[in-house]
Amino acid sequence: DIVLMDCQMPVLDGYEATRELRRLEATGAAGLGELELHTVVIAMTANALKGDREKCLAAGMDDYISKPISIEKLKSVLENWSVKLKIESPKFQGEELENSAAALESVVDMARLHEIAGADLDFELEILQTFVVDTDSYLKAAKGAISSGDVQALARHAHQIKGVSATAAVRRMPDLAAELERLAQSNDLEGATKIIAELEIILARVEKWTAGQ
Repeated sequence: DIVLMDCQMPVLDGYEATRELRRLEATGAAGLGELELHTVVIAMTANALKGDREKCLAAGMDDYISKPISIEKLKSVLENWSVKLKIESPKFQGEELENSAAALESVVDMARLHEIAGADLDFELEILQTFVVDTDSYLKAAKGAISSGDVQALARHAHQIKGVSATAAVRRMPDLAAELERLAQSNDLEGATKIIAELEIILARVEKWTAGQ
């Protein structure tokens, strides 16, 4: 019913993907099966700069939401478009917060995680578990990029780490990943290995906590 479109996808970004979708809709979407005349596309981007919304709308998107995305922001956008599209939407129900993650507070901003997950403790654990799996993969890829001197790949993986750690409200990691991304974009790998080591320490602490749940 609704497409959440990541603006910074590799190969074909969200802007071009949306333009292509609109072109296919305008020509009857040949070869894509049955599509609505106009598919609602909501932009998702890590940027929150002036003009970003206009850029998304100019590409043919219908709405805009910035990452990291909280349940409340997502709820508001989905409910708005559900009404317009006459989609039967489920009721969002929160649960009372319990301070069951005190041991994690030093590496995760629990107040921010509660806000992102909408007071759903099971969802918080799922977010952190996904963070562990994704970040482990990105870190391994980043180390491989450093070894091969592939600064473009390193910048991409650093950006991925920055995004997934911000979404999971992990402390310090987004800033460290942003610095790693900056080094890669500057074609400067000095200090990159040290940053990777710091990121791995943070990941290990989160992984240890999730493994015990």
